[in-house]
Amino acid sequence: MAAVCLSTLCGCVSLAENINARNGSAHEAAARVAAHNGDWRTARLQYAQALTNAQLAHAGAAEEGRLSYEYGRVLGITCSYGLAEQMLQSSLQLARQSGGPEYLPLLELALMAEKQGPQQAVKYYRELEPHLDDAQLSARHPGGVADVRKRYASVLAASGDEAGATAQRVKASALEAANPGSSEAGHFTPYGSACAASGTAN
Repeated sequence: MAAVCLSTLCGCVSLAENINARNGSAHEAAARVAAHNGDWRTARLQYAQALTNAQLAHAGAAEEGRLSYEYGRVLGITCSYGLAEQMLQSSLQLARQSGGPEYLPLLELALMAEKQGPQQAVKYYRELEPHLDDAQLSARHPGGVADVRKRYASVLAASGDEAGATAQRVKASALEAANPGSSEAGHFTPYGSACAASGTAN
C-alpha cells in the first residue's frame, strides 16, 4: 500500500513539474514578444512568471540562470536596478554552477553599473576582462568584443585611468584590424530607457 501511495505521489510531482515547464515556456514566449514590441511592463511580468515556473519545475541551474539573465535585463531597462542586479548576480552564480557563459551576466552587470558611475562599472569590467582575453570568444565575436573593449576604455578614462583606457583601445583596434570583414557590432542593453514601465523615475 505504501509503495502504491509513493508511486502515486511521484506521478503527481512529475505531472506538476511538466505543467510548470509548459507554463514557463508559454510565459517566456509572451515575454519575448512583449520585449520585441517594446512592451516592457508586460515583458517583466511574463519573465517573472517564467522564472517562477522554471524553479517550480526544477528546470536546473542552466535554465534558471538563462531566465534570471533575461529577467534581470528587463528589470534594468525598466529602472528596477536593485532587483535587476540581484537577478544578474543570480544568473552569474548559476552559470558558474552549470558551466554556462559567465561573460554574459558580467557584461550586463558592467553596463548597468555605468548608471551608478565609472568606479562601480570598472569593478565589473575587471571581472569581465579575462573573458574578453579568451581567444575563442574574440574569434567568434570580434566586432562585439572590440565594442565592449572601447566601452570599457571610456569607463576607465572617466575613472581617471587613462593608461588602462589606452590599453583597451589598442586591443580593440587590433581586433578590428585583424577582422576587417566583420560586420558584427555590439548591441548594448538600453538600461534605464523605460522607467515608466515600472513607475520609476529615471
